[in-house]
Amino acid sequence: KTVQLIKRFPGQYKDLAIFKEREINILLKGAGAAEEPKTFDEAFGLAQEMVTKKTKAVKTAVSAAKAKGDKAEIEKASDIYLIHIDNSVNLLKTALRLADENTPVTDVNLARYYLAYMYYLGKDKHYEGAILAEFVAQNYAKDNPVQAQEAALMALALYSNAFNENQ
Repeated sequence: KTVQLIKRFPGQYKDLAIFKEREINILLKGAGAAEEPKTFDEAFGLAQEMVTKKTKAVKTAVSAAKAKGDKAEIEKASDIYLIHIDNSVNLLKTALRLADENTPVTDVNLARYYLAYMYYLGKDKHYEGAILAEFVAQNYAKDNPVQAQEAALMALALYSNAFNENQ
């Protein structure tokens, strides 16, 4: 009940409360208990948690497995990594689908940027990610110049990856 109370109000703990409520439901009811987010804030909060905090841990696990050289462990860690990317992409797409005219443009653009980043980490969506990042860089440079610069850099990296994989 405390988590439900916290997630009702904006603030620094709202996203964490949404994520924790989802984790608790999964633990209590099983993997199928996680409801699809119904608002942009819910979906984006979950996705942001996954992208900013969980991605680093998953990447570290893959690096540690590669350092050990155990093929089975490398394969398992790589599978978890790809599942994490897919889950993050799905949450970000859900968030963007749930965005409406009342959703702050900065949050929508951050979701687009995170989606481009997940495509960068993935294997087969480099062009899609480059287009998203380029869109943010070109259309919102006046609103948030720092984010636009980061998006432009991301677009260049994604175009480069796309070019290299087609060689």
